[in-house]
Amino acid sequence: MLKTLAQQQFAGEVAVFYSNKTETSAAFHSELQHSTLANYSYLPVFTATQKRLNAAFLKEHLHTLTDCEYYIVGTHSFTKAMQELLLNEKVPAAFIFKDDFGSVSLMTSYLLSKLYPLSSQFYQQSVLQHRRQ
Repeated sequence: MLKTLAQQQFAGEVAVFYSNKTETSAAFHSELQHSTLANYSYLPVFTATQKRLNAAFLKEHLHTLTDCEYYIVGTHSFTKAMQELLLNEKVPAAFIFKDDFGSVSLMTSYLLSKLYPLSSQFYQQSVLQHRRQ
């Protein structure tokens, strides 16, 4: 998905919040650090040593939550928790998109944009947002 955005020379802001238990268990961690997108932020969260993704962390890095579209990818519990968090922060439901992989226990998480289809390599939990223009 990020490669597609780069190929299309997407100029908007893109932030990937990637949640995983540890850095060593984070699939695609190295690749996600090196995007060629102009306005790209990669924000890994390693839950073995850091707090889980929460509203304060998102606000610290996005400054406003309501000007973004969100694509949440992950297990049912992850996608439900992230959707509830965003709705509690007054993000309109129309700006939240989910891809729920069921109750499979996966160790990684990210947030991905709604504009581009998710490739099979991202069968982990994810969070990517992009600033609405």
